[in-house]
Amino acid sequence: MTETDIRTASLSAIKIGVVNEQGRIEAIITLEEFLRLAKSQPIFFHTNAPPGAINFDLTISNTDNIINKVEGWRKQQQKRVEVTGIMVG
Repeated sequence: MTETDIRTASLSAIKIGVVNEQGRIEAIITLEEFLRLAKSQPIFFHTNAPPGAINFDLTISNTDNIINKVEGWRKQQQKRVEVTGIMVG
Protein backbone atom coordinates (compact mmCIF):
# COMPACT_ATOMS: atom_id res chain seq x y z
CA MET A 1 0.00 0.00 0.00
CA THR A 2 1.40 3.40 -0.97
CA GLU A 3 1.15 6.64 0.99
CA THR A 4 -1.39 7.86 -1.59
CA ASP A 5 -3.52 4.73 -1.03
CA ILE A 6 -3.45 5.32 2.72
CA ARG A 7 -4.49 8.96 2.34
CA THR A 8 -7.26 8.01 -0.10
CA ALA A 9 -8.53 5.30 2.24
CA SER A 10 -8.57 7.79 5.11
CA LEU A 11 -10.51 10.36 3.10
CA SER A 12 -12.98 7.78 1.82
CA ALA A 13 -13.79 6.78 5.41
CA ILE A 14 -15.08 10.29 6.23
CA LYS A 15 -18.72 10.72 5.23
CA ILE A 16 -20.28 14.07 4.34
CA GLY A 17 -24.00 14.77 4.28
CA VAL A 18 -25.11 17.02 1.41
CA VAL A 19 -27.86 19.15 2.92
CA ASN A 20 -30.40 21.14 0.91
CA GLU A 21 -31.73 24.62 1.76
CA GLN A 22 -34.50 23.09 3.88
CA GLY A 23 -31.89 21.33 6.01
CA ARG A 24 -32.64 17.82 4.72
CA ILE A 25 -29.87 15.46 3.68
CA GLU A 26 -29.99 14.91 -0.08
CA ALA A 27 -27.00 12.56 -0.35
CA ILE A 28 -24.08 11.08 1.54
CA ILE A 29 -20.69 11.38 -0.13
CA THR A 30 -17.15 10.76 1.08
CA LEU A 31 -14.56 13.44 1.68
CA GLU A 32 -12.47 11.81 -1.06
CA GLU A 33 -15.31 12.22 -3.58
CA PHE A 34 -15.90 15.77 -2.44
CA LEU A 35 -12.25 16.74 -2.86
CA ARG A 36 -11.98 15.03 -6.25
CA LEU A 37 -15.11 16.58 -7.73
CA ALA A 38 -15.85 19.94 -6.09
CA LYS A 39 -12.89 21.63 -7.75
CA SER A 40 -14.86 24.22 -9.70
CA GLN A 41 -17.20 25.21 -6.87
CA PRO A 42 -16.65 27.80 -4.16
CA ILE A 43 -16.16 25.97 -0.85
CA PHE A 44 -16.62 27.64 2.53
CA PHE A 45 -15.20 25.99 5.63
CA HIS A 46 -15.99 26.99 9.21
CA THR A 47 -15.97 25.44 12.64
CA ASN A 48 -17.58 26.27 15.95
CA ALA A 49 -15.98 23.34 17.75
CA PRO A 50 -14.24 23.80 21.08
CA PRO A 51 -10.45 23.29 21.12
CA GLY A 52 -9.55 19.63 20.56
CA ALA A 53 -12.90 18.69 19.01
CA ILE A 54 -13.44 17.90 15.34
CA ASN A 55 -16.66 19.48 14.17
CA PHE A 56 -16.93 21.58 11.04
CA ASP A 57 -19.18 22.58 8.17
CA LEU A 58 -18.27 22.65 4.50
CA THR A 59 -20.62 24.77 2.43
CA ILE A 60 -20.88 24.76 -1.36
CA SER A 61 -23.12 26.80 -3.58
CA ASN A 62 -24.62 24.11 -5.81
CA THR A 63 -25.46 20.83 -4.06
CA ASP A 64 -27.21 19.36 -7.12
CA ASN A 65 -24.02 19.80 -9.12
CA ILE A 66 -21.84 17.92 -6.62
CA ILE A 67 -24.44 15.15 -6.22
CA ASN A 68 -24.59 14.66 -10.00
CA LYS A 69 -20.79 14.68 -10.31
CA VAL A 70 -20.44 12.09 -7.53
CA GLU A 71 -23.11 9.84 -9.07
CA GLY A 72 -21.31 9.99 -12.43
CA TRP A 73 -17.91 9.32 -10.85
CA ARG A 74 -19.30 6.33 -8.91
CA LYS A 75 -20.76 4.86 -12.12
CA GLN A 76 -17.41 5.32 -13.87
CA GLN A 77 -15.60 3.58 -11.00
CA GLN A 78 -18.12 0.72 -11.06
CA LYS A 79 -17.53 0.25 -14.80
CA ARG A 80 -13.78 0.05 -14.17
CA VAL A 81 -14.33 -2.63 -11.55
CA GLU A 82 -16.59 -4.62 -13.88
CA VAL A 83 -14.12 -4.39 -16.76
CA THR A 84 -11.10 -5.35 -14.67
CA GLY A 85 -13.06 -8.25 -13.17
CA ILE A 86 -13.64 -9.95 -16.56
CA MET A 87 -11.33 -12.87 -17.28
CA VAL A 88 -10.53 -13.74 -20.88
CA GLY A 89 -9.47 -17.34 -21.49
